[in-house]
Amino acid sequence: MAFTSARIAGCSLFRNGLHGIEVNGSCIIEHNIAHENAWRTFVAGAAGIFVSDQASRVDGNHVVASPIGVRVDGVSSVIVRNTLTYCTTPIVAVAPNTVGELISNQSSGLLELDSTNSSPWANFTGE
Repeated sequence: MAFTSARIAGCSLFRNGLHGIEVNGSCIIEHNIAHENAWRTFVAGAAGIFVSDQASRVDGNHVVASPIGVRVDGVSSVIVRNTLTYCTTPIVAVAPNTVGELISNQSSGLLELDSTNSSPWANFTGE
C-alpha cells in the first residue's frame, strides 16, 4: 500500500490476495499491469487498482481478471485511458470523480471506434 502523494508506475502485480495496487490519495497510478488480483479469494470490493481517498490520477493501466478493475472511494480523482479486461465490474467510482468514457467490445466481440466513441481519454473494457 502506498500512502499520500506517491507515484506507482511500471509495476506488474499478479495474484495478490486482495487489491493489486492500493493507495490513499493525491497519487499517480500509471502504466501498470494488475492481473488476477483477489484471484480465488472472491473478496467483495477487491480491485486491481484501489484508491481509498481523493485527488489521484489513474491513467494508462492494464487490469485483467479482477472483481473490480478500478475502484475509487474518494472524490476529485481522474480515471482515464485504462484497459479493463475480464473484470466483473470495470470501474466503481463515487461522485464527483472524472471518469473517461467506458467503451466496450462485449456486444460484438470487436472494438469499433467511430465519431461517437473515439475519445482519447476513454477507458476500454471487454471479455
